[in-house]
Amino acid sequence: MIDMYKYICYSILLLLLASCGDSFNIEENRVEEFELASQFEESTYEISVGLPEDYDTSNDDYGFIIVLDGGDCFELLTFHANSVSNEKSKQNVIVVGIMNFSFEGRKYNYTTPDLDGNGGGGNDKFLQFITQQLIPELESRFRVSSDRSKKSFMGHSLGGLTSAVAFLDFNDHFGNFFLLSPSLWWDDQVVFQKEESKRNDIKDNEQLLFISYGEMEGIVMGLPTQAFEDRIIEFYSNTIYDKNIVQNESHASSKEESTIASLNFYFDNQ
Repeated sequence: MIDMYKYICYSILLLLLASCGDSFNIEENRVEEFELASQFEESTYEISVGLPEDYDTSNDDYGFIIVLDGGDCFELLTFHANSVSNEKSKQNVIVVGIMNFSFEGRKYNYTTPDLDGNGGGGNDKFLQFITQQLIPELESRFRVSSDRSKKSFMGHSLGGLTSAVAFLDFNDHFGNFFLLSPSLWWDDQVVFQKEESKRNDIKDNEQLLFISYGEMEGIVMGLPTQAFEDRIIEFYSNTIYDKNIVQNESHASSKEESTIASLNFYFDNQ
């Protein structure tokens, strides 16, 4: 039974590089790109930054959302952030996409230290790169808010697992967390051990947390996600939490609607 469970889990990994599908029309003058070499490992990351439509005509500081799998989801998030913020008459956000790398590199960077030999474990170094290098770089290049409540982290699948780890380990750097179809099953659900060890340090913090996944994702994804939700509701009384289940959609096909639902939740609480 355990071997079958792991087989199902690793089969899901084959879906993790699935794109968001559609191409979204983003004006070229709203996108800036740069490269940043990590001081924590031998990797250089391509960063895409999507600026709000009124960025050049305003002197305001803006909140930002760091989104993983930028090559797949940067345009998706930038497009819908603009439309949802306009619909709700709220200030838009700067979208920061960390571009895709190889499948093996993705599995390494998006997973917690590996206990059962599946080839992961670079999560901590990757998140140190984001918090200690990328955010200061954004602050030097763009008018990003220094307010924790304006700093957001979003990821899908293993990226959703990384969002959960950011919530637990780097809670002082971000005030909003979006877990889209999070792979909380990874490494025999080791993220739950991390939650128990970090709970007393962060449970009283104020923050937003949103989980969204497809109705058809099944028990492999659904049961750990429900268990994580139960802990948030029971122990994190100052966390504004909600979830969304995308009807009739799967792990990959739910991504766009989950992204839109996350943005609605974010702007409704600003």
